[in-house]
Formats: sequence, structure tokens, C-alpha cells
Amino acid sequence: MSLNPRPFSRFNRALLTCSAIAMAGGALRAAPYTAGDLLLGFVAGGGTGSNQTLLVNLGPASGYRDAFDAGANKLNFTTVGSQLATQFGASWHDRADLYVSLFGAANASVTSNTLFSGDPPRTVYTSQARTASGALGTADSAGWSVAGSTAMTNAAGAVISIAAGYTKATADAQTVAIIPKDDANTLDEYTRPVTNVSFDSFNGGVEQVFTAGPWGTLGDAGAVEAALDLYRIQARNNVSGQYGAGEPNGEGVYKGTITLSQSGAVSFIAKGAVTADGFSAWAAGSSTWWPT
Repeated sequence: MSLNPRPFSRFNRALLTCSAIAMAGGALRAAPYTAGDLLLGFVAGGGTGSNQTLLVNLGPASGYRDAFDAGANKLNFTTVGSQLATQFGASWHDRADLYVSLFGAANASVTSNTLFSGDPPRTVYTSQARTASGALGTADSAGWSVAGSTAMTNAAGAVISIAAGYTKATADAQTVAIIPKDDANTLDEYTRPVTNVSFDSFNGGVEQVFTAGPWGTLGDAGAVEAALDLYRIQARNNVSGQYGAGEPNGEGVYKGTITLSQSGAVSFIAKGAVTADGFSAWAAGSSTWWPT
């Protein structure tokens, strides 16, 4: 896969903004951000809401990794329809200039061996638009392949810099933040429609663009407006105790699908059928925070 060759000049700023996360004060905030949380982001190419981006904190990315491995679905675990309607208009789900994506990373260090919920530094979680319903529990997108350590560093640094903006942004709801585009390192700088190489490393874009009418149906999530396959991409496979030890670096591994309904309900699909209390039982035994 071809990569963006331009230097990642914003990486040092990303590290600085990460250092500032714990110190930022005074602003109203959405759900507290923790390094490695998975964010759901929205960018409008023009019209209503195009002067701001909207980010939703979905909790630790590693929680979706583990839920997928456990075969645990979660339906309608948070709803952001009212916030999307306020920001992008009542017909947000029919807008052909509105983009949605997933992204998360905990650390961009090249030298650290510190694990974050089992993930080594520069592990990136991101999305790819699902093309069709396909077989539940498997990807229906091409997947990602990131060539080289530098590209992984760039991707992780970009994601972390955007997350720093969420941390400091004015809260619109418990898990939602609205960020002006004139702020530094906003989502629109790294994704479509501005660039087709998301986070300086993912050629073709990590986003799905909405279209008139529903996307389709996906298992027990039912009719949805968006379906994003979630991938985990690691930069290292040799850190003691890590998740994914010995597995290939730079190769996206499918970890479930996040869907969004017309009402703004967010669901996670890991398998074809929901066990009545399967997710609750799994979540009760984990330390994962899930939005409500």
C-alpha cells in the first residue's frame, strides 16, 4: 500500500499536546479521556456544522479488542443522535459530505516498552468503511497494511494529537465534544475531505461518507446508516507480556464492527447472534469503561 511520503512535521506538537492533557484546566469537558480511548469522529465537508468537528469517546479501544475475542456484542450502548442533529442538521445521516471514522492510540514512543492494556506503544486502532453486510464476525473491507516503523509512529502521533483536542474541548454531552476547526490538530486536518491519506499513513481514508437512505442492515444492530470495520495495527511484536506477541507488525487485524443507526445509536458487532447477558457478563469481569 502506498503511503504519504511527506514528513510528519506535526509529531512533536502531538507529543507536547499529550503532555498538556493532564494539566489542561478551566474548560468544560466531555467524558474524561484516557490514553488509548477509541474516538468516533465526524467531519462535514461544507454547509451546516462544517466549521467544527464532533468527537465521541467510546471508551478504551482495548475493550473492543477483548470483546471481539470473547464474541461479545453490545447493542445501542450510547446514543448521539441529538448532538449530531444539532451540529449537522436533522438529516445528518443523509449528507453526502459528512464523514465518520474511528481512531485510537495510547503512545507514540519508539523506545518505550510500557504496555497500555496489553498494547505496545504505537499500536493504532482505526476504521475502514464496511462495503456490505457480509459474514458477521468477519471483516467486509480490504483492511490495512502500514509499511515501516516511521509510518506507524506518524499514525500514532496524529491520532494522539487529535485526542488532545478532545480532552480540552467544550463538552456537548457526557461523551461528546465539539471542536472548532481553527484549533490545531483537528480531525479534518488528517482525514477526508481534506486528505485522502488519513493520519499521514492510511491511503484511501479511514472514513465512511454518509449517503441518502440507510447503509443497510447488520445483524442484530438492524438498519444502520454507517458500518465501520475496526482494525488493530501494532508496531511491535516483541514486548514482554503484550497482546499480539509474535504476530506481524503493520498489518491490520479485524476487531469487530461499529455501527450507527438513524437515531444515532452506536452498536458493536462481534458475532452473528447476541447472547442475552453475554456482553454484560464479559464486561463485569473486565476493567473496561463503557459509555452510557
